Amino acid sequence: MRMAVIRLSKWANISTTAVRKLQCSGSGARKWGVAGLVFLLGISLPAAAEPVRTVLMVYGESRLSPAITVGDENIRAAAQEGSGQSVEFLTEFLDVGRFADAGYEALLTDFLRGKYQGKHIDVVVAGGPSALRFLLRHRAELLPDTPVVHAAVTSAQLKALSPPPDVVGVPIDPDPLPTLELALRLHPQARRLTLITGTSAWDLDVEKQLRAVIPRLPAQVHVEFLAGLPMAGLKGRLSLLSNDTLVFIGSFQRDGAGRSFVNADAIAQIASASAVPVYGSYSSYVGAGIVGGYMSTFEAMGWQAGDIARRLLNGEQASALGLPTVHRNAYLFDWQQLQRFGIDENALPQGSVVKYRQPSFWEAYRGRIVAAIIVVLLQAALIALLLVERRLRRQTAAELLDSEKRMNLAANAAGLGMWLWNIGCDEIWATPHARALYGVGASESIDFDRFLSTLHATDQEAMKKAVETALVSIADFETQYRVIHPDGELRWMLVKGQVESDEAGQPTAIVGVSIDITSRKLAELAAEQHRNEMVRMARVGLVGQLSGSIAHELNQPLSAILANTQAAQRLLAREPVDWQEIGEILKDIVEDDQRAVEVIQRLRLLFNRGESQRQPLHTNELVRDALKLAHNDIVTEQVSLSTELADDLPSVVADWVQLQQVLLNLIVNACEAMAEKETTMRKLTVRTWRDGGEVIIEVADTGKGVDADVEARLFESFFTTKTNSMGMGLAISRTIIEAHGGRLALANNSERGAEFRISLPIIKEGVDR
Repeated sequence: MRMAVIRLSKWANISTTAVRKLQCSGSGARKWGVAGLVFLLGISLPAAAEPVRTVLMVYGESRLSPAITVGDENIRAAAQEGSGQSVEFLTEFLDVGRFADAGYEALLTDFLRGKYQGKHIDVVVAGGPSALRFLLRHRAELLPDTPVVHAAVTSAQLKALSPPPDVVGVPIDPDPLPTLELALRLHPQARRLTLITGTSAWDLDVEKQLRAVIPRLPAQVHVEFLAGLPMAGLKGRLSLLSNDTLVFIGSFQRDGAGRSFVNADAIAQIASASAVPVYGSYSSYVGAGIVGGYMSTFEAMGWQAGDIARRLLNGEQASALGLPTVHRNAYLFDWQQLQRFGIDENALPQGSVVKYRQPSFWEAYRGRIVAAIIVVLLQAALIALLLVERRLRRQTAAELLDSEKRMNLAANAAGLGMWLWNIGCDEIWATPHARALYGVGASESIDFDRFLSTLHATDQEAMKKAVETALVSIADFETQYRVIHPDGELRWMLVKGQVESDEAGQPTAIVGVSIDITSRKLAELAAEQHRNEMVRMARVGLVGQLSGSIAHELNQPLSAILANTQAAQRLLAREPVDWQEIGEILKDIVEDDQRAVEVIQRLRLLFNRGESQRQPLHTNELVRDALKLAHNDIVTEQVSLSTELADDLPSVVADWVQLQQVLLNLIVNACEAMAEKETTMRKLTVRTWRDGGEVIIEVADTGKGVDADVEARLFESFFTTKTNSMGMGLAISRTIIEAHGGRLALANNSERGAEFRISLPIIKEGVDR
């Protein structure tokens, strides 16, 4: 028991103190000793955070074996190939080749049972016959219901183990006979064959296979076994072999002195000690010193086992996998050993794989040779190009000078000032005409700050923002601003610029043109003033049409004030004076006075000559205020009023007075359009609602509607169907709505009347108001 514990401490790489604690527990407390060992090893059972499939890979030998390393990589890759699921891989190296006593196996079983208690394992992969043998012996107490996939197990070993149906895999056939026959064909002078094996369980199995095939070899070949020798004695025997001898290595995991080896290390020592060719039947031997052989590669074995594990994880049943009966072998050779012993590659079987081929001079230095040739060709081409470029440069310089003269002539004729701002050095180049536009001297240097200083103070910040936005987005821009010349003259400029960038997308320059638009701007301002004056005159005319309604609106509060004043006089003449009643009368007088003031204020707004003032307003409030002003006309014309105002309408940015003017014009027109209708048929409907990003105001009447030929010209200036109208109301109304970014449209409604619909854009979130 003590020896088993000491060996396990070396295998698991745990501290001597932990092992001593386990020893102190005694054989009667093995369960608690293993639990303590698990704790000391820092092994914990992870909580299942998300569904993960788990594959436990168990290898019978040391993790240092190259065959295990190659096979393990391919198992992991194949198990996850196109699976689309998360796979967790756990690995155990039993190392039973070095620690083969029963005590070690019992302690190893307890350790694994404690380690994986409560851990769900979906598939177990057994790498090698010793791992499969261990799992079959202890499967019932370790992982009784988990399917097992075996790899690197021979058909004979599998038959001897007789596994249950859910233990699946593709067995290998490391038959040494094809390799031995091939070696004899490649070396026709050979008359002696030396076979080497070790003393481990695997070595003995391989020796048994070799002895079984000896009778099938040619009778003239003398066969000698060097089985179970110490490594030193074996190398001494190999150094004495004659030239007509071939060596075949079966397996050498442990020598006759009990020293354990990784097969590849043992092969390297044996091959280096032998002066004659060495052959073998395992792919891990290739590259360690053997010439080659007929074998299964551990890459293919690993991929096959991983693919089987993947199919089991995907839900396929072990009995329905349809696996091959045996793994396919191939001829594999080491190029360096072929060269060492002068073996012609053409003599190798068709389809042979030759590894570790030393590249030829061209193969080894092809990149450098090609690079050198390219450099020479490039240098020659560069010299030729430089000569051509020199000639073209002179020709281009002459053409550019001529082109610049023509361009300046055309720009001056068109009134364009051309400029270029080099952002890196903050220098602005400008044509003479551009300098004249900004009042800058012909020899004066210009940077961005000097350019900004020529602008009107209130326009400088806007220009800076326009340039900054263009530089960030690498986009063209267009803007207008005012320039103040040194003599105080103010000029309007239209500027169009284009941002240029480098390969990394960083702005390098802005190229642009400046155009003097002072004359156009003054004409626009004059037209705006004329338009505003016309709008005001139309508003004054509208007030005249509403004079009856306005008089009625004023008459009501003024009459109430007069009546309340007279009543107060009478109360003051009585004794005793009812001061409470007097207070109520005075309160009514104040309220009626406020009503009259509101009417006068609305009237003053309609007469106002000031500039348009746009601000956020609520559409329904605007509609209600307009209906108040037109109330008397609506009543006088005996029109039935209906309102359908939507709740929670968003605000619009507009001029209150101008929109009220449009609404009053539409309401008055609607009342006049129904004058010839029976009083019971006169119906005015005002609606509001939201349509996407717009607020809609609709004024509908039940008049005679609009004829098609009239509808086409209805919004033209000076067009009217009335005898006492100038025909400007609807034209001005449409102009006002379009200036607000909206639309004014007409449609005949279903009741043979007209519908005028105003569409106004709502205030967007985050927009500066």
